[in-house]
Amino acid sequence: MYELISFQIVRQLLMEIMPIDNNLCALDFVISTVTEAGKLFQQDKVALIRQKAGMANWVTEVDLLIENYILQKIHRAFPTHSILSEETASLLPTEIPKDLWICDPLDGTTNAIFGIPFCCVSLAYMHEGKIQYAAIYDIYRKKLYYAEYGKGAFVKNEAVDKITKLKVREGGLQNSLVCTGSPYRRPDFKPTWQLMDKVHEADARLVMLGSASLEIAYVSEGKLSLYYEKGLKPWDIAAATLIVTEAGGIATYLEGDFDLFHPQTFICGNKNIVGEFCALFNER
Repeated sequence: MYELISFQIVRQLLMEIMPIDNNLCALDFVISTVTEAGKLFQQDKVALIRQKAGMANWVTEVDLLIENYILQKIHRAFPTHSILSEETASLLPTEIPKDLWICDPLDGTTNAIFGIPFCCVSLAYMHEGKIQYAAIYDIYRKKLYYAEYGKGAFVKNEAVDKITKLKVREGGLQNSLVCTGSPYRRPDFKPTWQLMDKVHEADARLVMLGSASLEIAYVSEGKLSLYYEKGLKPWDIAAATLIVTEAGGIATYLEGDFDLFHPQTFICGNKNIVGEFCALFNER
């Protein structure tokens, strides 16, 4: 049984923890926003509200709570900017706005519903078609992954107050740890499963963790060798893509050139392992 959160409480929380400092640079804004939003999750229970299109594609009250917080904070600080967000502002633009924020308020909702401690908040800022700043906050481990275009990617561990530069793991598919997802739609799940068999045949181990943004962050950190999945949306990968590329990896689509707003089969890792994986795809 899930307990609904009163929207009066939501408004009160937003008033209490949403101070805006207009002197912050954009990277500081992205970092502070995802960190504050992630800590907001700790104060509330996961309450199921509705199901979206696709199998087990749920929306909880905490998804909306966090999204409302982030969207209001962006609107207050940057009133002329556009926003693309999973739950309430998810219409893909026909033309890319000059200034665009891309948000996933809770990536790993299914994990949160079932009490699995693996979910995050993700936010990216795009200027003139390029992601410039990105941050992902690992809610349960209180770890912050962030990057600025051309300046590297980093992780801050709040538990030990330490910042470490991120770097993807080297090596190929053999004896690697490959992560994939479980797409909502059957047409996306079938090719994902077929590729899993190919990866296993190439002597790699496979895992599914349930949060695309955080799994890609793990690739950036060298904990995972490669991540792939079909059927992702821009908010699933916008922030994570900048982080993994700034960590020395590459992010692309198996079917062709990378285009954030026309997702295909997403793949990321070091150059060598991505090349081997693409070769498996071409063998199918």
